[in-house]
Amino acid sequence: MKHLKLVLLGMVIMFSLSACSDSDSPTNDITDFKLGSFQVHADLSTEPVQFTIRHQSAPDTILWQSPANGNFVAALASETEITEERATYTFDEVINNTCDQLSLDAISQKDEQSLTVSGQLTGAGCQSGYTLTFTSISPNRLDFDLDLTNADPAIDKVILRFISSADERFFGFGEQFSILDLKGLTVPVLTQEQGIGRGLQPLTDLINAVSPGSAGDWYTTYAAAPYFITSHKRGFFLKNSEVSFFNLEDPDLVEIKLMATAMSGAILHGQQPLDLIEAYTDYAGRMPPLPDWVGQGAVIGLQGGEAQVYDKLTQLQANNCPVAAFWLQDWVGNRQTFAGTQLWWNWSVNHNQYPQWSDMVETLANDNVRVLTYLSPQLVNIDEIPELADAYDRNLYAEARDNGYFIKNEVGSIYEVVNTDFSAGLIDFTNPEAREWYKQVIKDELIGSGASGWMADYAEALPFDAVLASGSSGVVEHNNYPVEWAKVNREVLEEEGLLGEAVFFMRSGYTHSPEYSTLFWTGDQLVTWDEYDGLKSAVTGLISSGLSGYSLNYTEVGGFTTVNMSGLQYTRSKELLMRWMEVTAFTAMFRSHEGVRPEDNVQFYHDEETYAHFTRFAKVYKALDSYRKTLMDEAATKGYPLIRHLMLHYPDDPAVYEVGDQWLFGSEILVAPVMDPETTQADVFLPKGRWVHIWSGEEYGDTEQSGNVTIADAGLGYPPVFYKAGSQPGEDFVQSLKDEGLFD
Repeated sequence: MKHLKLVLLGMVIMFSLSACSDSDSPTNDITDFKLGSFQVHADLSTEPVQFTIRHQSAPDTILWQSPANGNFVAALASETEITEERATYTFDEVINNTCDQLSLDAISQKDEQSLTVSGQLTGAGCQSGYTLTFTSISPNRLDFDLDLTNADPAIDKVILRFISSADERFFGFGEQFSILDLKGLTVPVLTQEQGIGRGLQPLTDLINAVSPGSAGDWYTTYAAAPYFITSHKRGFFLKNSEVSFFNLEDPDLVEIKLMATAMSGAILHGQQPLDLIEAYTDYAGRMPPLPDWVGQGAVIGLQGGEAQVYDKLTQLQANNCPVAAFWLQDWVGNRQTFAGTQLWWNWSVNHNQYPQWSDMVETLANDNVRVLTYLSPQLVNIDEIPELADAYDRNLYAEARDNGYFIKNEVGSIYEVVNTDFSAGLIDFTNPEAREWYKQVIKDELIGSGASGWMADYAEALPFDAVLASGSSGVVEHNNYPVEWAKVNREVLEEEGLLGEAVFFMRSGYTHSPEYSTLFWTGDQLVTWDEYDGLKSAVTGLISSGLSGYSLNYTEVGGFTTVNMSGLQYTRSKELLMRWMEVTAFTAMFRSHEGVRPEDNVQFYHDEETYAHFTRFAKVYKALDSYRKTLMDEAATKGYPLIRHLMLHYPDDPAVYEVGDQWLFGSEILVAPVMDPETTQADVFLPKGRWVHIWSGEEYGDTEQSGNVTIADAGLGYPPVFYKAGSQPGEDFVQSLKDEGLFD
């Protein structure tokens, strides 16, 4: 006969599970445990015991519940082969044994904050003990720790299961580019290169044929997070950095598999979705407001040297375009690879490319224009490149090599990480000396060159088989590497007294990246319209990342990846560029990019029309500065995103969960960009209430219900944008647009 031992506040109570019957009274079958503001119910009438967690303020809402007819914990003995291609990863798992037969031995509560459940897991050729402890951390957060005890040595993964329902929608998981609601899918939580194509055909097949796996897939993302928020106002996250897989395929079940034998995380409570985001970012961290100068105009992405900078500045000034900064990624010089124009990864001014760099920085400063540069945690060896002999004052690769600052491979050599047709060394930030050296490089070479900020690129390429100075494994540190990269950059700003004055922007991230980063961008989208890897995917990424703690985010104007090979041509059109400008104006930064093949793309300086359109939306961006500052204060104090899914303010309207191509900028402004070519009319979903069309001043919407409206005039320059009737921020925005001369 199996028995359940309850140890409750020092008292031992014995329950015979087999003796439970329908005739038993509820008091015999149900035991309640109070953990801070949370309530755990143990139903002893089920086999195994079913646990249900609720919050005392919302007793009708189930936050977490173990399956009634299944086991909530399991373990695997498996072998996993990880294949990497240009920082995109595939997993081939062979399961040897499964421990999925659960017995429950005891429930123990030692104080009013924690509760421990323990028992045994068995299976064919597999055995382990387990403990699952719940601990109240705050009124809105209940942590859990799941550990395997005395497990068979071959066991390498742990599984946690809990209930869902067919109508529950799942959002979050970091920056997801393809799908907002992940219900019905298995989501790998892994920071990696997002890929090229990601399902867009025939490009995806072509890329995979040339470089298997490099096309990516619907779930590949630079910025992942083991976290979700649901339409049932539930929130959940893991603390682990190891790769996890969230299986949402069963309509009634969530199954989380972790590549480790100990799982930690939290269950969140909130009356509204914004409460859940606040509770999550209390753990994951929050982003500080951007420097004031960022909101004053466009950040001009340009390459080619001082003459190009002066020429474009003159043209922009002639067009009365507000310019905040020039972002000069080629400050280190560029090289041609099969992918297009890439950089020499030696983070110091290239005197061949910018012989008068200091004079240029000073000249731009006189016009209140900042200079931004580029950086990554990777370095290339320039020793044997004759044309670079006099280009730099330092060879950073040689310095790192001679001091042992790179990650190593299994034979103790520098782990050369392949990019396109070259490779690079990756700095080992678990080595304190390497970390301090690289911080000094940033201080001397970037800040010392007069830069007010930089793109802090990459960080998703730490190999799983890397050998690190700390002794930790690549399996543990891979997802955490982007966080450490963000920490390095953040520490530089803090140590130099530049936090709030300078900015760095990243594409890669994991759970705690928002705690240290100052800004994110959506990475390298294809210069297309599509939802796989183009403009529409960037918008999906912006919305999903906002739900996941990445509160300050933007997409670079025009996208990045250009393909012109094997008869396939994916190049930036004029119309796409102009529509992308309209999207980016309603984000955290308005920055352009020439793309990986600038000569194949239409640029903002293509003709008078593109100049005028770029100027128009740089002014739209600037006109939002006051309201954006308010939203950034909310981001810093509560973790709220600038770009918000409609569910955050209208969670009780089922219709909003179907909307994925428009967003709320804060709570007051609704943006429904046109993202299809040759389109001048738009159908827009309006939440309940009255909404004022920015460009016409006409009111739309119903105070009783949400619904769709048709905007007939949505041509270039007039994307559908609305504000709540009577909203002061909305009226201020319109006045600012008028002050910028954007109304006749």
